[in-house]
Amino acid sequence: MSAIVDIPLSKEEILTALHTALQQNFIDNLRNRHPNVALDSKLRGYVGEIAFKKWAKSHNIEFKESNIKDYSSGMDIDFVYEVGSKRMEVELKTSLIPDVDQDLLEMMNRRDIKLIRRKDKPLKD
Repeated sequence: MSAIVDIPLSKEEILTALHTALQQNFIDNLRNRHPNVALDSKLRGYVGEIAFKKWAKSHNIEFKESNIKDYSSGMDIDFVYEVGSKRMEVELKTSLIPDVDQDLLEMMNRRDIKLIRRKDKPLKD
């Protein structure tokens, strides 16, 4: 699948993401990165979360919770989706397009989606 989905964000949504990024301090998650690189990573993450929530809402997908911490594992959980007794915890990752890819279509054709299994749970869970 190489479909690119355009999710336009308003100036206000971008400013909200910037404000949130400036307020947060993720020393552990961002290792000892230069402050400019850390801000870029945080801003990209919050922009991604706002865009993903917007896309989900446009498809009638509502999340039970977002941006919570699982203290038993220490993991941050970006979105919790529940249907009946099924619960799915989603972590959204955002990255820059690698310079070698040049554009979104090239990136979509060359890169992959990663599914991560935690602890001894089966990947399908």
